[in-house]
Amino acid sequence: MYQIVSGQKTSMLVFDNADLDSAVENAIKATWDYRGMLPWSIDSVIIQENVFKVFTEKMKNRLKSFRIGDGDDKLADFSYPNNPTAVAALKATEMGIEVFRPENTSPNNFCALTLIIGSRISTNHVLTPSEKNSTLTLLPFRSVDEAVNLANNSRQGMGISVWSENVGLVNEVARKLKVSNVWINGHGLFSPDVPLTPIKDSGVGYFGGRQGQNEYNSLNVADSSVPVELPNSFKTVDSIKNAISSGKNASAAWSKYSNLDKVKQFLVLADYLETNKKKLIKKVPEKWLASFKANLDVVLTESHEPGNATVGGYGVTTLKSPKGTIVIEMRNPIDSHNIKLLLASLYEGNATIVLNETSETQDFYSELSKKLPAGILTVLSYSIEAVRTASKHKELNVYFSQQNIVFGALPLSESKRFALVRNDLDWEQAFNYVRTFKNVWVNIGQSSQYK
Repeated sequence: MYQIVSGQKTSMLVFDNADLDSAVENAIKATWDYRGMLPWSIDSVIIQENVFKVFTEKMKNRLKSFRIGDGDDKLADFSYPNNPTAVAALKATEMGIEVFRPENTSPNNFCALTLIIGSRISTNHVLTPSEKNSTLTLLPFRSVDEAVNLANNSRQGMGISVWSENVGLVNEVARKLKVSNVWINGHGLFSPDVPLTPIKDSGVGYFGGRQGQNEYNSLNVADSSVPVELPNSFKTVDSIKNAISSGKNASAAWSKYSNLDKVKQFLVLADYLETNKKKLIKKVPEKWLASFKANLDVVLTESHEPGNATVGGYGVTTLKSPKGTIVIEMRNPIDSHNIKLLLASLYEGNATIVLNETSETQDFYSELSKKLPAGILTVLSYSIEAVRTASKHKELNVYFSQQNIVFGALPLSESKRFALVRNDLDWEQAFNYVRTFKNVWVNIGQSSQYK
C-alpha cells in the first residue's frame, strides 16, 4: 500500500445550539490560514436554518475587521492569491447568488475574502473543485439528515468538524459522516499517535500510529510471472460483475452483526472444519488445513479493536469500519494463499470475493461460503479477464494481489484500489488492510493536566 493525501477541501457543520462565535473564528482560520492549502482547509460551512442569518452576520462583521495585504505585509492578517475569486464572485452575482466581499481588500486587489451565501459553488459551476481560491460558501440546512447528506456529498473524506453542545446529536452525526476524522467543536486536529486512513479522493494508506509506521516496515515486490488463463473465463466475468454489484448491500448487512454474532458464524466454520477433517484432507494438504484452522482460532480468541487516546484537551475515539467489497487473489501454489487476509476481511464485515486459481481448494472455499450469510464470501475461478473486469468496476473498494499484472497500467483513480500483499502478514497488518478508521475528536477540557 502506498500513501497519498490530496487537496480536496472539507466542510463544517454548525447546529443551532453551537457556540457561534467560536465556530466563526474556526471557520475563518480553516478557510484562509496557510492560504487554504492544507488538506483539511474548508470551502463550505453548513449551518442550521434558524441560526443561518445570525451566523452569516457574525461572519461578515468578523471579516470586516481583518487587514488584507500582500505576502510581504507583516501586519496583514491574510494574504491570498486572487485569480479565480473575482471571476467566481461575478459568476455568482450573475446567477442571483448573494456574494459578500469586505471593503478591506488589498490595494492591488491581490486578495479578496469572499462569501458566497446560500448556494454551493461547485454545484452551480461557479468554481471548479481544483481551483484554489479565497471563497467560502455558507449553506443552510433544516434537518440532521439533510446536513449529513450535504456534508457527505463530496469527494473529500479527510474530515468534517461538527459544532454543537448536544452530546447525543454529535454522536449521531459522527456515526453517519463518511470521513476519516470528525472533529467536535474544533477543526483540523491530528496527532502522530492516532492512525489516519483517508477515504474517498482524499488519499490512500495509513498515516500515524503503529499502522502508519508499518507502511514503511516492509517492501512488496511484484511477481512478474505470466498468469495462467483458466477455462470458463467469460462466465467468471459475469459472475464477478454480479458479486461486486451486490457486495455493497451484503457488506452493509454483515457489518451490522455484533462481535458475538460474528463469532457464532465463525464457530460454525470451525465446527465444519473439525467435523469434516477426514473428507477435506483428501483434497487439501493436512498441514495446510491445520494452518487454516489455527488462523481461524486466532480470529475467535484475540481482540483486534482500535483503542482510545487523549491528545491535549481532546478525547479521541477511533472507530473502525469495513472497506466494503474486496477481491482477494488465491494463486498457485496453495501455500501462497493469504489466509489471514481472507479471515480478517470476513470478520471485519467486508463482502469478499476470492479469485481462486488452485483447483484443490475450489470446493473447500465454496463450502465455507455456504456457512456464511449470502453475498459475504463469493468464490470464483481466477482468470485474467476476471482481473480486468474487477479492476474497472466502480463499486469495487480494494483488490488484493501478489502480482501487479493489470493495475500498474491503470489511471491512479482506478489503480489506487489495488494493493500488492505478501502472504506472511501478521494479524495487525492483515486487519489494517481490510478496514478504515474514523477518529472522533471530542473536547474534554483544557485543564492544566493536559498541558
